Amino acid sequence: MPKRFRFWSGDLPLIEFAVGGVEYKINPNLELGIEETMVGAELARQPAKAAWVGVLCSMADRLEGKREYEMDVCRAKLDREVRSGAAKKLTEAAVKAAILRHPTYAEAVETHLKAKELAGQLKALVQAFRERGFDLRELSARQRGEERGSHG
Repeated sequence: MPKRFRFWSGDLPLIEFAVGGVEYKINPNLELGIEETMVGAELARQPAKAAWVGVLCSMADRLEGKREYEMDVCRAKLDREVRSGAAKKLTEAAVKAAILRHPTYAEAVETHLKAKELAGQLKALVQAFRERGFDLRELSARQRGEERGSHG
């Protein structure tokens, strides 16, 4: 059975998300693994795999920005609601506290944080694919050297 190289000490979690109604599931353990007997094929597929993850990362960045905007809009609406509903003038701290306690704002913050986490995971995956490319080139060079040594 061929060896699969792994360059980390534990299993990475499955990355699942949806953007624009399309669901994605990425298993970094499979995507980043390198089949020792297939280094040439893995090397040939590396640019496409890296580009695919880069595009997903860009989509996640956009989603994070959208969720941040939605959170800001929610905060502004709640600010107006809290100020207009108050019987007396509130301090800035009181307005801020009322917004932070509001369930709608808490939900908007959680949605933004999830989008931010996804963007971070995909940025890390992009970097891992970059490193994978270096590793593939190194393994390929080593295999070619071993082949020359055994034929010489």
